[in-house]
Amino acid sequence: MLTPLGDHGTFLGTKHGLRVMKGRGGSIINISSTEGFVGLSRAGAHNGSKGGTRLLTKSAAPDSASTGYDARINSVHPGFI
Repeated sequence: MLTPLGDHGTFLGTKHGLRVMKGRGGSIINISSTEGFVGLSRAGAHNGSKGGTRLLTKSAAPDSASTGYDARINSVHPGFI
């Protein structure tokens, strides 16, 4: 069951952004975190969320290329600030 957009924003933004960019080109940049690569104790939800963003981006990019969407899809992974 889907919950409010806060839990699905990256997915929906990528999905609908690609639809708008089809034939026009463009770029989607998803914001993840270094926590998407390594985990911290007591931050399981954050680690999972950022790891999911990273993997969604990694799978959406080749799908976009193979289906004729002229869009780049990347993620950035800032560290601790």
